Amino acid sequence: MKLARTGTPLLLGATLALSACTLGPDFHKPTPSAPAAWPELQEKAAPSQPQSTPLEARWWETFHDAQLTALIQRAVDRNLDLQIATSRLMQSRALRMSIASAQYPSVDVNAGYSRARNSAEGLSDPSGKGGKSAFNLWQGDFVAAWELDLWGRVRREVEAADASVEVAENDRQGVLLSLLAETASTYIQLRSVQSTLGVVRENLDVSRHSLRLSQMRLNDGVATNLDVAQAAAQVAAVEARLPTLEERQAQL
Repeated sequence: MKLARTGTPLLLGATLALSACTLGPDFHKPTPSAPAAWPELQEKAAPSQPQSTPLEARWWETFHDAQLTALIQRAVDRNLDLQIATSRLMQSRALRMSIASAQYPSVDVNAGYSRARNSAEGLSDPSGKGGKSAFNLWQGDFVAAWELDLWGRVRREVEAADASVEVAENDRQGVLLSLLAETASTYIQLRSVQSTLGVVRENLDVSRHSLRLSQMRLNDGVATNLDVAQAAAQVAAVEARLPTLEERQAQL
């Protein structure tokens, strides 16, 4: 009995000492350092300064454009790249939960019910009724297990899973930012082309009106054919800009 009592504390102490051991060194996230400005630009331009106010999460709403807001929402809901990045993030989180579950005890409970009637000839009847009537049979078992993480294997796997989740989150955030920026940039370019088209069409109306006036002045003898030709050339020059702008508008 004395040997058993002295051996138990020793075994417990050894178990605790082993559980404190962990495979591999602790990971320390590096801190990247970047120069304030590129060496070749230090003498040409001052380095950029950080903004004092953070960028709003829904920055596109500062334009107060309902069409832009609707387009961005549509892109976020339907973009396949963003859906893939979101699926990968969900997979990483599910895998992390699965790995972390190994740190805790697992419990498995099974239960079953059946109704039977045995023959009285050559069979054992657990109901004790000798096969004369049917009986209810309830069965169940309870299993509990826990793996002691002596060497820190599970802890290291959880740390790696956490890093994978962080990478997936950053990837999705990058895809989202790229999608928002591309959608807003394309929309702003479209509005710019549409505005330019409006100005060109107004200039075309003015040029055509000038051409008509030049023809009237030619008929009245107060203008020359050169004046009419110059007005017609102006009309043709303005008209030549329309197809390029209209094609660009359709592309955007």
